[in-house]
Amino acid sequence: MSTTSKCVIYPTVLVSIAYAFGFKGMELGIVLLLAISPTAAASYVMVRNLGGDYRLAASIIAVSTLASLPITALAFGVLSKLQLV
Repeated sequence: MSTTSKCVIYPTVLVSIAYAFGFKGMELGIVLLLAISPTAAASYVMVRNLGGDYRLAASIIAVSTLASLPITALAFGVLSKLQLV
C-alpha cells in the first residue's frame, strides 16, 4: 500500500495539480522526479530511534527504491506520449 501510494498515486496527483497550474515541459518533469523519488534512507534511522517498526521501514525503503526506476521511466514515457514533457 505504501509503495503504491508513494510511486503511483502521489506522483499522479502532484503532476495533475502542477499541470492544472500551467506547468509544462521541464518543470512538469521536475515535479514528477521529485514526487516519485524513493523513500529516504534517513527515515529508517528516525523510525528506529522513535521505537517504530524498523523492519517495515526498511522494507518500504527497499521496495520503493526498486519500484521507482521502472515506474519513473513509464511515467516519463506517458508524459512524452501526451507531449507534456
